[in-house]
This record gives sequence, structure tokens and C-alpha cells, in this order.
Amino acid sequence: MSGHLSVGERWRIISLYYDQNISPSVIAVNIDCTARTVRNIVRLYDETGDVIEREGRGRPSLGKTKITKVLMKIYR
Repeated sequence: MSGHLSVGERWRIISLYYDQNISPSVIAVNIDCTARTVRNIVRLYDETGDVIEREGRGRPSLGKTKITKVLMKIYR
């Protein structure tokens, strides 16, 4: 199993799922990912109409002020 799926692979999942009515488990074997990943890509497409990750995911950055404070504590 490889790392992240390319945008092309994500669109292929959508095509296989909706156009050819193939189950997530069969798609997962063909794409070399998990069935859960296939379901997540389908859900993302259903919610946003796209297969690109949504903005704002992941941990927020500290910001310049907080980084400066941390660096000042480290280099005292």
C-alpha cells in the first residue's frame, strides 16, 4: 500500500464507484488502498463535489507571536 492517493486515483475511485457500481472493497484491491479510504473519498466527493482535501484540516500553526515566545524561552 502506497502513501497518499493521487488526484487521478481519487477520481478513478469515484468513477468506479458511481459509473460502474463497483463495491469499495473491490475498488480498494484495484487501487491498492483500504476500503475505508475508498469510503472516505466517496464521502468527501458527496460532501464537496470534489476529491481534493478540504482546507483547514490538521493542527493549526502556532503563529509568529507564539513561535517567538517559545524561541525566547529556549535561548535564554
